[in-house]
Amino acid sequence: MKNWSFMLMAFTAASLPLLASSPLALAEKSWTGSESNDWHLADNWQPAGVPSAVNAVLVDGAGDSTWPRIDSATGLGQAIVLGRAGQAQLTLGQTAVLVAESLLLAEQAGSVADLVIEGVVAGQLDLPAVVGGSGSARLVFRHNQSNYEFRRPSGEAVNTSGSLMLVHDEFSFTRLLGEHSHTGGTRVHRGDFELSGAQLNHPTVALEVAPEAANVALVMIRNGAVAEVGSTLVAGGPGSFASVQVFNNSTLEVNGELAVGVAGTAFVDVSGGIVQAGSIRLGSDLPASGQAIITVLGAFGRVFVSGDVDVDGTDGLARFHLSSGGEASIGGDVRVGPGAGGSAELELGVVAGLVIDGQLNLAERAVLRLGVDAFGHPLIEAGSVQIAAGAAFAVPEPAVPPESGSVFTVLEAPAGISGTFSDIDLPAGWTLIQEPTRLRVALVESDDIFTDRFESNGKNSIMTSGNEM
Repeated sequence: MKNWSFMLMAFTAASLPLLASSPLALAEKSWTGSESNDWHLADNWQPAGVPSAVNAVLVDGAGDSTWPRIDSATGLGQAIVLGRAGQAQLTLGQTAVLVAESLLLAEQAGSVADLVIEGVVAGQLDLPAVVGGSGSARLVFRHNQSNYEFRRPSGEAVNTSGSLMLVHDEFSFTRLLGEHSHTGGTRVHRGDFELSGAQLNHPTVALEVAPEAANVALVMIRNGAVAEVGSTLVAGGPGSFASVQVFNNSTLEVNGELAVGVAGTAFVDVSGGIVQAGSIRLGSDLPASGQAIITVLGAFGRVFVSGDVDVDGTDGLARFHLSSGGEASIGGDVRVGPGAGGSAELELGVVAGLVIDGQLNLAERAVLRLGVDAFGHPLIEAGSVQIAAGAAFAVPEPAVPPESGSVFTVLEAPAGISGTFSDIDLPAGWTLIQEPTRLRVALVESDDIFTDRFESNGKNSIMTSGNEM
C-alpha cells in the first residue's frame, strides 16, 4: 500500500494560546501577491519589503488569490497568521525553512488555511508550535514522506494543537515518529500512515480512517506504538476502503465506539497487538459488495471491549474472527444479526477464546462458525445465549480430524441457552450436542455411541447429527 495519499484530520481545541485572540504586532507585513507567488519578492508585501524576524506576518485573502511559496530559502516572521477571516496558503519547497516564534492557521470561524510541505526531503519548520484556530486549518504533505517527526532542525519538538488537519494529498507513505499530542482529532483520507514506536495522544477526539466516499487509507500501529483516541470510524463513506493494523506490542485504545465498515469496506487486523474500545460496531450500513471484518490473531492478539459488540452486516459481510491464539473479552452483549441482504458471522479458529459478560444473541441468518481439530478447539464463555430461528452453526472440515469419540465443549452459558439452530453444517460423522448451559461437538463413528453417554445423564440433551438440518 505504499505510495498512496492520505489525509489525517485534527483537531478542535478547547482553548488556544493568547496569539489566537491578540492583535498582531504593529510591524505587520501583509501578503498581497500582486507580482508573483515568491515570498522573497518585496513588492508582494504591504508595506513593501520581505518580512524579517521582527515582523508579524499576515496571509489572508480570497480563494482566487496568488499564494506565497518558499522554494529553497528561509522565510522569517515573528508571529505568522495564515488565514484570519478569509483564506490563505503557504507552500514550503523541498529545502525551504520557515522560522517564526509562532504560527496560527485559520484564526477566526469560517476562515480556511493550508500550510503545504513539499518533497521527499520536505520543507522544515523551525518554530515551537503550529496552532489551528477556529476555522479550517490544514498541514498538507505532498510527495512521499518516508519519516516525519514534528521536530525542529535543532531536535526540539514542534507542538500542534487546536483545530488542525494533517493532509496527504497524493498517494504517499508517512511514518510518524516520536510523540504527537494535541487537543484535536485525526483524519486519514488517503495513503499509508504508520505509527512506528510513536505515541499518538488524542484521547477525547475522533480518529477517522477513510471517512468519505472513495477514500483509500491504511493505518499501521507497530513497534510498540500507542494510539489513544476518541471514537473511531474506519471506512465510513460509500466506496471507501480502509485497513487498520495493530501489530505486536502495540496498542489502539479507543475511548468510545470503534465503528468498522459503516458504508465502505474495512479490515481491522489485531496481529499480536491490543485493541481496547468502549463498544464495537461492524458493517452498520454496508452495501452488498462491502465487508467489515475484525481479525484477532496471535498469542498476544487481544481485544477488550467494555460495552457491546454489534456485528450487523446490512447488505454486505460483517465478521468478528478470532484465531491462532487470539482472544477477546466483552463487557456487554454480542449481537450477531445481518440486514435483509447481508451476512453476519462470529468465527473462532482452533485456538481462540471469547468471553462475553452479557448475552450472545444470534439473530436470523447469523452464523456461528467454530474450528475444531486434533490440536484444539475454541471456547466461548457467555452469560447467556439467545438463538433465533434461522441462525446457523458450522464447523469447517478440519485439516487434522480428532480421534473418533472425541467430545469438545465449545460454548458455556451459566444463565442458559434459549432457542436452537435452524441450520447446522458439520463434517460427516460429527454431532452437535446442545445442553441447557453448553454446546458440545463430537466426532463419532455411530450415533449409537452416545446413547448411554448422554441420554442417561438427565440433562435432556438435544443431539443433531452432521447430516441433519
